[in-house]
Amino acid sequence: MNAQGYRSKRWKTKKGEDRGGKPFSHSSILTILSNPLYVGKMPHFTAKKVYPGKQPAIISQEVFEAVQAKVGNYKNGLREYREYIRKETLMADKLFDDIGNPYKLTSTTKNGQKFQYYFIRKGVHIPVIQLDGFVLDTIRRADLSSVDLQADSSQITFDEVKKCLKQVICVKRGTNCRLQIMLDKRVFLDICRTYPTQAHLPINPVMPEVDEETLTVRDEFYIDNICSTRLQNGRAQNILTVRQLNESLVRGIARAWKLKKLLEKGLTTREWEKASGMNKRNFARYIHLCYLSPRIVADILEYKNPANLTLRELMNLAEGQVDFERQEKIFMGY
Repeated sequence: MNAQGYRSKRWKTKKGEDRGGKPFSHSSILTILSNPLYVGKMPHFTAKKVYPGKQPAIISQEVFEAVQAKVGNYKNGLREYREYIRKETLMADKLFDDIGNPYKLTSTTKNGQKFQYYFIRKGVHIPVIQLDGFVLDTIRRADLSSVDLQADSSQITFDEVKKCLKQVICVKRGTNCRLQIMLDKRVFLDICRTYPTQAHLPINPVMPEVDEETLTVRDEFYIDNICSTRLQNGRAQNILTVRQLNESLVRGIARAWKLKKLLEKGLTTREWEKASGMNKRNFARYIHLCYLSPRIVADILEYKNPANLTLRELMNLAEGQVDFERQEKIFMGY
């Protein structure tokens, strides 16, 4: 239909704005195939009812029902895919914000590859694979010596965590996210007792909170994404610990000086865009990092920068201020 020049119905709103007239999509074709209007009936979509219509049927009831059977298979396939994704994620239906709103699953496709996200209001998209990995790592770092000397969580698997995970609360404040991970105490400890106890504590151990039925571990991470307010790049490392966040600043400054050398070679805009793999806007934001105060650069290299400072915020600082004293004052205010 699209190849032959057909387009969807064109119409105007009450405000006089044009709508429709666009190429057909899978959803628009599905709507047409599912509409009982063409068999002489009138659908009431809000009430989910169908009434006899006054218009004549242009296709038979038999053909319509045969089409619905195929459409139903398509919808069931989507339902099966959603169920599969829910089983593959660690926190489906168990991830909430601090006021009880649930995170939902959504996805995006880039270059033929599909990325899953935990999504909540105000455009917060957190990559599933990264957050699941972070939660699993936090649970594996739990120090259970004060709870049960025979229990060791460092070797617990993804599927075993799903069995004992009760709820996760993610509180987001700016780029900082705090996690509260609640586990079924009995099931969790029974699983951890099946593994040999390690002689040494894990690196950066997490101290759990324990009550009669629940074992709770807490951790935090920072969201770092320099290109967008939404985490829409599942391939980048968007969830960072304090140390990883600092390392991203160091890498950003190093990359800035590498890009500056491209400018010094006298390359054209197209040449350095191709050489750097980024557009002019991002290229310019990196270049601004070369004009940071030497004191700020020294603090970053010595791990003295504010714990919650992201590469994106550092770029905003460098782009908005050229005076070193003003830069340093804003830097210390994070």
